Parts: sequence; structure tokens; C-alpha cells
Amino acid sequence: MTRLPAADRSARLVFWRSLLASARMVVDQRRARARGAVPASMPLLYMEVIKACNLRCKMCGYPSAYPGRGKRLSTAEIERIVTDATSELGTQVVSYGGGEPFLRRDIVELIAIAEGNGATVHINTNGTQIDAAMCDRLADSRGPHIALSLDHAEPSRNDAIRGEGVFAAVEQAARLLRERVPQATVGLNCVVGPHNLGQIDALVDLASRWRLAAIKFLPLHSNLQHAWMDGLAAEFTTDAAGAPALGAAVEAARIRARALGLSTSSRAFVRGIAPYLEGKLHFDCYAGYLYGNVDPFGMLFPCYDHAEPLDIREVGIVAAWRGETMQRMRERVRGCANPCWNSGNAEPSLRMDAGAVLGDPLQIIDDLELLRP
Repeated sequence: MTRLPAADRSARLVFWRSLLASARMVVDQRRARARGAVPASMPLLYMEVIKACNLRCKMCGYPSAYPGRGKRLSTAEIERIVTDATSELGTQVVSYGGGEPFLRRDIVELIAIAEGNGATVHINTNGTQIDAAMCDRLADSRGPHIALSLDHAEPSRNDAIRGEGVFAAVEQAARLLRERVPQATVGLNCVVGPHNLGQIDALVDLASRWRLAAIKFLPLHSNLQHAWMDGLAAEFTTDAAGAPALGAAVEAARIRARALGLSTSSRAFVRGIAPYLEGKLHFDCYAGYLYGNVDPFGMLFPCYDHAEPLDIREVGIVAAWRGETMQRMRERVRGCANPCWNSGNAEPSLRMDAGAVLGDPLQIIDDLELLRP
């Protein structure tokens, strides 16, 4: 038998250790939620590192409506949060968002901080700030997962929602990342609804033509950024009557994406879109267990629907995660009946459902990719 080089053996050892740690975390999370206990671990950390955004997308009110809570987290403060989370809470994935995270001058440093602590980095971005200079700065990164927002395969229709020139900027960002940061995993995030019901397959073809790695489908939801809009136009909202058509369109697109070799939304998540929109869906949410959210001003919470002031600047993320205030918010999550099918909440929670995981083997492969050294 041929012996692997030392570097490859070390990488595999890191991978299997990460996999074992993940299995232990699953046990920890399930036990904690079932018993109403404090979880020892926090596998996923969502960090909104900036409130500001250079766009005003029609379905998102976050940049203008999200309340300011004082001074934005500094580089050093984020480094402390990420270092403590990875070392003390076993955090494996750090997801940077906003606002537009690439508006932060230190975003490359923030990526390096998370990667230097052994975490996989995920970034949600509108793509307009990723130019050649930014890609050159990202060239030394280990390999972040970068999700670019796009809603239409037709430039004019996309830009009518997100702003003039956005389609071209996203296309350029995708090309530059592919050419200059080949270690990055680049995909599309697509908000789906009546505004693009007949165009979802075209988005899949676009992702394939651009040689991207992934495409994810996000129905308009009642929390997170969409909740800050003061009323949404009918072009974005799907009622119960339209739910089956949207669900079927996304399911067909999911199957097509898989056939083209694209990572995509899980089968269980896609098949839950129509029941969610029809008001028939309830699931065991793991907000505050599997993951915590930190806003740009240092507030920790499980999700927007069950947030109360908890400033981690004062006590640190470890004490905050294990403290009474966070546990009180978790208890509300356990009893929550609010409609919610946001991928950031639902997708991690579905990983706690054995049937959902085992029924979609390709998704297991995608998830294991997040644990790569």
C-alpha cells in the first residue's frame, strides 16, 4: 500500500478529528434542546460585522431600519469573539454577513482570523465590492465560501430589484474569484418568489455557465433582513395559493442543479418551502443551540424573533453563551410557533433530523466539505 505524504496524512487527521467533534456536537445539541439545558458547544457562529450596505434591494430593509446599538465591533473585538468561540465552544464555521461585509476595510483580516483559528469561513455578499484588488488580497486565504446575491439571469430584471449595474458587478466578481482565488468556493444566493418564478432554472444554468460551485434558494421569510421592510410589494410575496407552484419550481431547480454538479439547498429544505408558505410547517429549531448570532454592535441572540439585550463586550461570548439571559432566549425558541423558513435557521436545524440527513446523501457530502482542512 502506498503511504500518503506527511502533509496529506496530517490533513486527513484534521478532517477526521473535525468529523468526530461534529458527531459529539450533534449529541450535545440534541441532548441540550431536549432537556432545556445549556449546550456545551456552538458549532456555527453568524456574525453581522457591519450594518451599512451600498445597495437598497427592494426586499431588504436591514441597512436603513436595523437599530443602531452604539459603536461597531472593532477588529480586535471580533478577533477575541472568534478566538474564544473556536477554542472554548468548538465553533467550526464562522459566517460573516451584514449589511455588506466587504465594506469593512478589515474583512480580509477577519477572514484570516477565523481561518487561523481553524474555522471554515462563509461570507454572504452582494458582490459589488469584489474587484481585482480585493481578490489579490484574498489570494492567501485558505478557501472561504463566498455566496453572491443574484435574483435574475436577465441583467435588467435583476438590476430592477438590486440596483443598476449589480448584475455586471456580480458577474465580474464571480469571474475574478474563479481566476484569482481558485481555492474559494463561490456560489449564488437567490431569493425566490413571484418576481422570478419562471426564471429559477435559468439561474441554475447561469451558475453552471459561470462555473460556480453552488446555488442556494431562499424564499422570502418573516425574520432576519426581510423583517425590517415596512411592507413588501406583491411581486416578492408568495401566498398560500401560489406556494405549490413556487415549491415545485424550486424542487425542479434543485434537481437540475444537482445534475449539473452544483451544491444546492437540501432536499428537506426545498420540500419545506410550500408547507411554510401555506402555514402548515413546524420544525424543531436549534437557534441558540447549534448557532448564535452576533450583530454589528456585539449583541448575542439566537434569532431576531427572540432577541433581548446581551452585550458580549461586557462578559465575553463564552460566558454570554452559557449565561442566564441566553438560556432564557433559548427557552422561547423551544416553544416558538412563529413562521420561519430562513435557510440560516432551518438548514442547520434540519441536520438534527436523521431522516432529513439520510434521505439526501449528496447533502452529506456537501456538509463534509465544510470540514475540509
